Amino acid sequence: MCCCFTGSCSDRRKTLFFALTSTFVFALFPANTNHAWLTSAFGILPASILFLIASHLYLSDGKRNRTLSYLLIFTSLFCYEKFLPMFWVAPLLKPTWKWNARSRREQLRHTAILIALMLIVLLIRKLIGEARVNQAIDSDGVMQVLLSLVAGPLISIGAFIFKPLQALMMLETKWIVPLSLLLVAIACGLYFAQLNFQTKRSSNASIKQPQHQSSSLWRLGLAGFAALILAYVLTLTGSEENIYLVNGRASLVHLAAAFGTAILCGCACCGIQLAVSRDRRNSIIAVALASFFMLLIVSGFKNQQEFVAIAQYQRTFWTDVAKLCPDMTRRSIILIDFNQDPVGLDRVQSFNSRFPGLLGLIYKFPSDWINSENPLQSVQPRAYRLDDDWQEQIAIEDDFLQINREVALDRRDLPGRIRSSRVIFLRSQEGRLSRQFEPLVVGDRTFNLKQNQTQLKAPPFPPNFMFDLLMFPTDSQSPADLQSRDRELLDR
Repeated sequence: MCCCFTGSCSDRRKTLFFALTSTFVFALFPANTNHAWLTSAFGILPASILFLIASHLYLSDGKRNRTLSYLLIFTSLFCYEKFLPMFWVAPLLKPTWKWNARSRREQLRHTAILIALMLIVLLIRKLIGEARVNQAIDSDGVMQVLLSLVAGPLISIGAFIFKPLQALMMLETKWIVPLSLLLVAIACGLYFAQLNFQTKRSSNASIKQPQHQSSSLWRLGLAGFAALILAYVLTLTGSEENIYLVNGRASLVHLAAAFGTAILCGCACCGIQLAVSRDRRNSIIAVALASFFMLLIVSGFKNQQEFVAIAQYQRTFWTDVAKLCPDMTRRSIILIDFNQDPVGLDRVQSFNSRFPGLLGLIYKFPSDWINSENPLQSVQPRAYRLDDDWQEQIAIEDDFLQINREVALDRRDLPGRIRSSRVIFLRSQEGRLSRQFEPLVVGDRTFNLKQNQTQLKAPPFPPNFMFDLLMFPTDSQSPADLQSRDRELLDR
């Protein structure tokens, strides 16, 4: 997609080299590493495609094409709104653009149309009661946008420096052969693209050619910088801390910046090529740029390996929970002294924001245990991770513990005051869990914990739809054993 986009953004003399380098940057954008499938498939991807098509239509001749471009970018607002501000740079992408009275009038008319489209969508969303409309005009929303405008571009550009350096430090000897072949392939592609650039440049040589090329790069660089800034104008959701993240699902805040950084990096690569072409150092530049892109690829593969490790550890974690808590029943509370994160689970939204209710997605508990309208009234087993200083706040009186925001890492469906005899206490050590049956000692007080009085080896509940995703296969019991032991445990 970016190859088509950047190809229309540059003049024909340097389309290949500019499009090739900017496409690499777009495809290897180091943020937004963990996608929400439904959000991506039905929101982000359709909006990005509409944005690209609208850009092509705007750059094409004809009033009808331009009208259709506004219709498409207006439609993209209902999918993912962050692409509309970037459409402001469309006039700057014209090869014939110059800063004169005609261009200024076109830019003002273009700006007015985009503002009108935005106001229409805001009105529609206000009428249907969307909360983000009110958030956009309050003080916190304005401060979040200002912070994103300042920090967002710096984080996006900095990721292109930090990620390759990180990948360089993590290189392994077993990767030498495939990486060498990859380096040669990328370098050859860049080298021949440079030759194509030089051949066309020499065949059209003129006195004003270098000045024209320089002004063209400055124009595209200005468009890329503006697109990079405008990508953060509508940052209205999520925490303010998300702007500093380049890993995990929360780094979605940087997604729209991929277009601006692609144009900027394409301009930088063309500028470098122009600066050294007279010294016949094309091969050196090709290898240097190929090494940069290769390290970005390594960073992407390393990131995928980390997510594989995270998926494996999640399955190990919940398999341990099931083996250690076969006696979980109604009103059981599983507390986990989770004082280490060996693989980076903080990047997985489902593990963090929905942790207490995950057991209900792994196992099908009896329907009378679940209250979907008010989860706090549900009596299904729940698991909570304890904060580092949980011992200072957990004890309230004899035989009772409290699970609140000062005690638990999780913030949803906290049970508050509970009897300690309902608590199953697990500890995390070296990536594995163990169960404590001895009384829990907090200061000078002791609290008796739930004891396993069954012969079960696994919870006696049928699997739910997340069972195969979050559990390793184990030696399962027969359906008859499950039913009989289920009734035995429920009677207890």
